[in-house]
Amino acid sequence: VYEGNPSLGRWCRSMRTTYRKIQKGTQIGGANLEPDRIKRLEDIGFEWHAPDAVFHKRCQEPVAFKKEFGHFNVPHKSYPSLERWFRGMRNV
Repeated sequence: VYEGNPSLGRWCRSMRTTYRKIQKGTQIGGANLEPDRIKRLEDIGFEWHAPDAVFHKRCQEPVAFKKEFGHFNVPHKSYPSLERWFRGMRNV
């Protein structure tokens, strides 16, 4: 859930769940997600697959770090979240 606005996070999750059901053919419309609303959300860049969007965003962080510091040796003390994520990606 989006910590900055939990209500918005729940709404987005509901839209994504409904969208997946519509794509699978297990739900026709519902949750106020008719084709025109899908189009409107897509027009503003709504991400239907949030994990993909988060992954893409996280992939940009090491690039920015390297651009600034010239290496990928992210110090845990200064950038704990980025260092943990980057270490995890190295181990995949």
